[in-house]
Amino acid sequence: MNPVYGLSERAAGKLRELLRDGGDTTRGAAARRAGDRLRLVRCDSATAAGAGEVLSQCYAATILDPQSHTTVPPDELTTCLLTVVTSAGAAATPTANAVYLVLLAGEVTADRNGSLGGRRRAFGIASGGAIEDGDTLTTGLTFPNTGLKALDTSGSHALTIAPGSDLTANRQFTIVTGDASRTLNISAADVTVSAFAATVLDDTSAGATLTTLGGTTVGQAMFTVTNPGAITFARFNADNSVTLRSAADFMTDLGLTSVGTEYPKWVKITKTYTDLAAANTDNNIELYALPAKGSIERLVLKHSAAFAGGGLMTYSLYVGYTSAGYDDYGSLLDVFAAPGNNFYYVRPMGTGFTGSGMGGPPIGQVSTPSMTGATSIRLRAVCMGANLDAATAGSVDVWLLVGTMP
Repeated sequence: MNPVYGLSERAAGKLRELLRDGGDTTRGAAARRAGDRLRLVRCDSATAAGAGEVLSQCYAATILDPQSHTTVPPDELTTCLLTVVTSAGAAATPTANAVYLVLLAGEVTADRNGSLGGRRRAFGIASGGAIEDGDTLTTGLTFPNTGLKALDTSGSHALTIAPGSDLTANRQFTIVTGDASRTLNISAADVTVSAFAATVLDDTSAGATLTTLGGTTVGQAMFTVTNPGAITFARFNADNSVTLRSAADFMTDLGLTSVGTEYPKWVKITKTYTDLAAANTDNNIELYALPAKGSIERLVLKHSAAFAGGGLMTYSLYVGYTSAGYDDYGSLLDVFAAPGNNFYYVRPMGTGFTGSGMGGPPIGQVSTPSMTGATSIRLRAVCMGANLDAATAGSVDVWLLVGTMP
């Protein structure tokens, strides 16, 4: 829409009034004289009207009269010659079809051939071109530090974009979106992008980011290790990689062949009346497989439920490995009696019995049954009044402190 003719009738009339009065609403004589010379002029051609010192700076133009958008203007009102000058006073080439607010001067005399005489001359400024909605600028616009304002989504408030620092030279802020629509959402708080943060943002991969953050090779490997899904143990390898190992594999990595290797460790085993049931009054089952060079350093027996039922009158437990009685480690723990907090059997290494039950040889004398082969540590049950399979209740916990010599 032409900014000269695309006006409401009221706006067009007001513009004509301002041009006539030179912008002075007092409408004095001097103002009217100045208003007679202040006009809107459209440049008809960006080619100079002629040669010579004056005509080489003159361009064909048309003096316009502000009209409303309901009025169809004539193609030409009054022809003139337009001279465009910069703020420094130098001549400049105008833009074809651009409209300038100009000051009319005297007539230009004819050249030597007499073809351009008697035409009024208009002076305008080089930046006087009109800007319309939808125009594309070739050199851009410069705004004061009050900033560039854009209305919000409801049109009720404006967002101001303005530099917040002093520049020592002209700078450029470039936004690259790629070939797609993008949205920058900064809704939480102010954001300061430091030089370090910019480096992180510029990284193109997780590995590059970890390196920027100072991650070592093994540290990055730990950061990206796969979720194990079970209890595992991390092994840091000589090549700075990380491997997740199961408990058994980790023991092998440490040179441990079984529980308690080199370092004694407590092992708990629980047995019930069903484990010891037999159509007999005397029975034994394997409690623990002790490896070659293995030792039993401590022994604790404590029942949590009395072994009873089916006419049973007594029920006793033994721990050992010798078939003569399987009582090498523990003798006659009465589990027929009701359990109690202080009712248990303890056999420390190298000492006799403490607690409740029968005594026996010190464990220190028999703690390593075999130096060459595995030994089955047995739990023996002996009862009176009925067979062992008559029991309907009973549970015992056995703790062994075991170790293996290297």
